[in-house]
Amino acid sequence: MDDFSKGTQDSVVGSNANENEFSPEVSAASMGRILYVDAEAVGEGDGSKERPFSRIADALEKAGFGDTIRVLPGTYNENVVMKEGVALVGSGAKSTKIIGVDGDWVVMVADKSVIRGFTIINNTQYGAIFCSESSPTITENVIINYGTAIASGIYCGGPQAYPIITKNIISSFGAGIVANVAFSFALISNNIITKSSAGIDCSGIGPGSGAEIINNTIHIDARGIVCSWADSVIIMNNIIYSEEENYSTGIDANHSSLSISYNDVVAARKYVGCSPGVGDISADPLFRHERPNDFRLQENSPCIDAGNPAPEFDDIDGSQNDMGAFGGPDPISEGMVIELATSIEVSNVSAFPGDTISVSIALDNAAGLCEASFDLTYDENLLRPIAAQTTELTKNFALQQNLSNGVIQIDMRRDTEIIEGRGNILSIDFVVDSLAFAGQASPLNLENLSLLDGAGNPIRIIRVTDGVFIVHLGSRGGRYVFVDGRNTGFEDGSPHHPYNTIREGILNATSGDTVLVAAGEYNEALTMRNGVFVKGMGALVTKLRGLHWAVAFNSINHSGISGFTICVDESGGSTISCLNSSPIISKNRIITGEGTGIGIECDQSSNLIIESNLIETTIGGLGIFCNASSPRIVNNTFLLNHDSDKGIQCTNSSQPLINGNVFYNRNVDLNIIICNDSSPRILRNRIYGGEGTGTAIQCTGCPDIEILNNIVEIPDEHSTGIKLNSCSNVNIINNTLNINGVGIKEGGSSTQIMNNIIVGENSQKLDVSDLSVLSYNDLWDYATGVGDTIIGIGNIYQDPLFVDMSGGDYHLREGSPCIDAGNPDPQYNDADGSRNDMGAYGGPYADSTALVPPRSALVVSSALAPPGEVVSLPISGSSVSGVAYIEMTVVYDTDILSLEDVQATELTRSFSLRTEVSEGDSIVISMTSPNGITSEQGSLVNIIFKISSKVDTGKTAYIRLKKASLRDEVADLIPVSQVTDGEITITSMGIDMKNKAATPRVFELSQNYPNPFNAETRICYQLPALC
Repeated sequence: MDDFSKGTQDSVVGSNANENEFSPEVSAASMGRILYVDAEAVGEGDGSKERPFSRIADALEKAGFGDTIRVLPGTYNENVVMKEGVALVGSGAKSTKIIGVDGDWVVMVADKSVIRGFTIINNTQYGAIFCSESSPTITENVIINYGTAIASGIYCGGPQAYPIITKNIISSFGAGIVANVAFSFALISNNIITKSSAGIDCSGIGPGSGAEIINNTIHIDARGIVCSWADSVIIMNNIIYSEEENYSTGIDANHSSLSISYNDVVAARKYVGCSPGVGDISADPLFRHERPNDFRLQENSPCIDAGNPAPEFDDIDGSQNDMGAFGGPDPISEGMVIELATSIEVSNVSAFPGDTISVSIALDNAAGLCEASFDLTYDENLLRPIAAQTTELTKNFALQQNLSNGVIQIDMRRDTEIIEGRGNILSIDFVVDSLAFAGQASPLNLENLSLLDGAGNPIRIIRVTDGVFIVHLGSRGGRYVFVDGRNTGFEDGSPHHPYNTIREGILNATSGDTVLVAAGEYNEALTMRNGVFVKGMGALVTKLRGLHWAVAFNSINHSGISGFTICVDESGGSTISCLNSSPIISKNRIITGEGTGIGIECDQSSNLIIESNLIETTIGGLGIFCNASSPRIVNNTFLLNHDSDKGIQCTNSSQPLINGNVFYNRNVDLNIIICNDSSPRILRNRIYGGEGTGTAIQCTGCPDIEILNNIVEIPDEHSTGIKLNSCSNVNIINNTLNINGVGIKEGGSSTQIMNNIIVGENSQKLDVSDLSVLSYNDLWDYATGVGDTIIGIGNIYQDPLFVDMSGGDYHLREGSPCIDAGNPDPQYNDADGSRNDMGAYGGPYADSTALVPPRSALVVSSALAPPGEVVSLPISGSSVSGVAYIEMTVVYDTDILSLEDVQATELTRSFSLRTEVSEGDSIVISMTSPNGITSEQGSLVNIIFKISSKVDTGKTAYIRLKKASLRDEVADLIPVSQVTDGEITITSMGIDMKNKAATPRVFELSQNYPNPFNAETRICYQLPALC
C-alpha cells in the first residue's frame, strides 16, 4: 500500500519489508512492538497510537531489535540514525518526508534494518542514505538531492554488507547508488535513477564479492553503470539511457569481470572495457512521458518482453520480462512519483532613461506546471509597466494581469500540465522614467508565489532569484558601444541591438568610446585599440576567458579594461599582456594560467596603472611581471594559492610603485615581491606569509629602493621578511614586521633601517652587515648573543603594545613606548605634525586606515511577537562599504517558525537576490550587484517569518547565521569578524480588556499644537530619517 492515513488499523511488517494487515484469527508470537510517530503530535509521547512521538529520533531511542516504527504523514526535519533490526516504515513517499538538517547524511541505516515508504531529501554535500558494514533493506522510497552535485543517493561500503536496494526512485545526485561492498553482496533491482551524473557505481567491490543489478531504469547525464575493478557483477534487464551525445557512457567495466545481458543501452559510448551481452539492444526505450518523470514504457517499446526469457524473471502478469524498473516479478509501483520541484528567476535588466525594457520570469524546470500566480514588485518612481505576455513555453496558458503602481499581480493557468521544458514563462514590458539618472536601481521582487501541478498540488520551489533593473552607467549622449553575448539577432552596437562579442564591439568603436559589456561569459581574446575602454558589469557577473592569452595591449597609451573576471585555459601564457603600453587595468579578477602563467605582463617601457584588482595565481603562476617598465601597482589583492607562486617580479631597470596592496600567501614557498636590477618603491602594503618558507621582499642588485610603512606577518621560523643582496641607497623606514624568522637580512647593501618595529618569537631580528645604519627601531626581545643592544641611536627593546597583534591590528595603544620615539628630524614627523611614531602607522607616508584589516560584523535582529504573527527580521551589517556579494546560510526553529519571504532592503536595492529554500531548517541567501554598497552600515536583507499559532507563550525561536561570506566587486573576500544571532520570543496576544467595545480602533487628533484646552501641552514625535 502506498499511503495510510491516521487512525488505520494495526499492521505488521514481514521479512520482505511489506506491510500485512493484522488478523485477529492468526495466532503468532510478537517479534516486537509497533511505535508510532506523528509530526503533529503535541506534548511528550510514549510511542503508542494515542500518544505518538513527534520525532523519529525519539522513537528510535526507545526501539529495540524487532520493533517497527510507523511514521504517520508529515514532514520530519531531522537526521535519522537507525538501530539494528528496527523497521522504519513511512506512510508512503507521497505523504511522508524526512529532510536532513545538520550537514550530515540524512539517514544512517543499521544492520538488518528496514527503511520504507519515505521521500528522503538531501540538502548537503554528503548524501541521503549511508550504509556501512551492514545489511539493510532500502525499498519504496523517493530519494531526492537538493544539495551539492557530488552527493550520493545511497552509499554502501565495507565488508560483510548485504544491502537490498529495490523499488526506489533516486533523483539529481552525483551518483545514484554507490556500492563499494568488498567481500559482500548487493542486490540492486527495480530502481529508477534519473537526473544524476552517474547511475550505479560498483567500483572496487573486488574478488569474492558480488552484485546483481537487475531491472533498473537509469536515465543519466554521464555514466550509467560503473564497475571498475569489480568482480562477479550481473547486469541484466536494465535500461540505461542518456541523451548526452558526446561524452556519456553506458557501462564502464574497466578491469572488471561482468555478466552483461538483456539490457537496453543508449549513450555516446555504450560499452567501455566490455562488450554487449546476449539480448542487449540499443534503441530508444520509448518512455510514455504522460506526466513529468514518467519512465513507464509505451506499448510499442522495444524493451517490452525483451528481458531475460527465463520464467524466474517474468513480469507479474506472467509475460516475458520487460526491461527497466517496471518489469520483472517485483516491479516498482506506478503510483510512486518524484515530487515536482523547480527554481524561479527574474532577469536582471539595464537601460537608458526613456527606454522600453522587457523583464522575464523563468523556471529551470517547468515540468508539471499547470498554474502559476505571483506578484512582482518594483519601484513605481523608476518604472512604468505596459503589459505582460506569455511565452512559447506558456502560450496555451490563460493569463490574467493586474498592473498597478508598484506591484503587478499575475495569474496564469491551463487545463493540462507541461510535460517537460525550461525557460521563460512570462515577460513584462516597462518604460524607464525619462528623468532617471545613471546607476539608479529598482528591485524586481517576487512575492506571494504559488506554482501548482494539474492536481492542484504545490510544486516545490527550491530557489527564488529576484532581479534588479539598473539605469545604464553614463548618459544617453555618451559614447558607448554595447555588447551582450545573449543577442542572436541584428547587431549594430546600440542598446537594443548589441554586438554579441566584445571583439566586434572593440573593432566598431572609435577613440573615446567605451564598450559596455553585459553580464555573461565571453570565450574570446581581445586585442585592445588606442582610445577604447572596455567595461564589464562587474567581475562577479562578467567573465572573459581566452585560450593562451585573454587581453593584449600593444603600443597603446590611452585604453583600459575593468569589471571582468579574466582567465585563460592553457598554461604558460599571460592573461593580460602590455607591450610599450600605458593602459588602466582596474577592478578585475585576474587568474593566471598554470605552469609559468603570468597574470599581467608589463614589458618594453609600459607605464600602466594596475589598480583595485584581485589577482589569483594557479600552480607556478606569477601575479605581475615587470621588465623595463614602471607600472603603478596600487590597492590590489594577491592570492598566491600554490607552491612556487610569486606575487610581483621586477627586472631590467624597472621602477614600479607598489602601494597599498594586500598579499596572501597560501603555499609552502614564500616569494611575494622579487626585484632584480630595479628601483622599486614599496609602501603601505600588507603581506601575510602564511606557513610559507622563504622571503617576503627580496631585492638583488637594486639601486635606490624605498620600503616604507609596510606590515609583514610570517609565522614560519625559517622565513625572512626583507632580504637585500648587493643593493645601494636602500631606505627601510617605518615598517612593522611580525616574523618568527629573520626580520631583515642584508648582505653588501648600503641600507638605512629606521623607525621600524620588529617582533617575533625568534630572537634574531636582524642579520645585517656594517653597511647598514640602524636607528630608532623597536627590536622587542632582541639579543645578539653577546649583548642586549646593537650599535645605533634611539633603538629600544620593549613590547610595542599593539592594539591587537593576534587580530592583526598593529596600531599602537596609548602608553606604547614607540609613540613619539622615532627619528626626531621633522622630515620624519607624523601626518599630524608630531614626532615620528615607530612602525607602519608612523611617519609622513602612513595611512592610519589602509592597513587595518576589515572587521565586518553581521547582526540578526530579535523581536517579541504573539502566536500567528508575521514578523520581519532584518539582518544588518557594519563595515560593509564595498560589499558586492553576500551569501548567508540562515538556520531557524522550524517547530515555531515558517518562512514567508526574503527581501532586499534600501541598502541592497541594486542587488539580485537569490533564496534557496530547503524544507529543512535552513535557507541560503545569495545577493549580487555590479556595484558595491556605498554605506558603512545598515540592513542588508529582511527575512519574514510566520509564527505558529499553536506555540506556547514564553517560548523562544532561534534564528542563527550558520555561514556568512562577503565579497567586494572583484570577488575579494571581506572577512566577517563577528556574527550576532537573533531570536523571536513568543509573547501574549496583547492587552486583554474586558470591554472591547471601549477600545478605539483609530486614534485621531483633530488639531495640532497649540492645544486649545492646555497651552502647555507638548506632543513629541520623530520622523523617520533616511540612512
